[in-house]
Amino acid sequence: MRTRDGRGITVPVIVLGLCGGGLTVIIPAATENFSDVITSGYSFAAFSLGGAVGGLLYGRRTWTASLRIRYVAASAALAAGALLLAALSTSPLTILAVFCVGLPMTPIFVIAYLLVDERIETSRHAEANAWLGSGYNLGSAAGAALGGQLLGLTGPRVVALGLAGVAAIATVVAQRLPRTSPLSPDDPSDGSTQRQPHSTEQSNGVTHQA
Repeated sequence: MRTRDGRGITVPVIVLGLCGGGLTVIIPAATENFSDVITSGYSFAAFSLGGAVGGLLYGRRTWTASLRIRYVAASAALAAGALLLAALSTSPLTILAVFCVGLPMTPIFVIAYLLVDERIETSRHAEANAWLGSGYNLGSAAGAALGGQLLGLTGPRVVALGLAGVAAIATVVAQRLPRTSPLSPDDPSDGSTQRQPHSTEQSNGVTHQA
């Protein structure tokens, strides 16, 4: 968290926790007007099912985009899902919106751990991974507590809009990750150039230059 890479990796996971915690107060309030507690259970199941489906779809695809770009896209999908939830928060289609919020959940976790391997020194992997797990839990706690307070003053739609706004901020934070890992040499594809080593090899009295 003390570095730009650390913040860029951790913030989207914290915001994912906020969204998960916020759903614990949004779903019962959103479904009380048109359904019963059983539908609330189905909606919570839809969130987990969305995470499973999103993870399987992510794993089946052969990716050419960088981890950074994938992280930005997954964070943006979280914001889009929260926006959809705000739009459908008072209709029977709430369960569909909750499923969409869950879709980027597993990809965000997978990419975050891969980014730790790519950008954080090996000696600090345990600390970084602990931040990811703890960050999600802290975000979930804050999402439930703050979401409940806001829900009491407004309604589920406003809470969902708030989650969408925070997820959009997380997308910007992820986008600000450096294009290349500080642990790897510069990538020529990012506009930098690498000098080829100049070496001489002498064999049988003949000098060869490379």
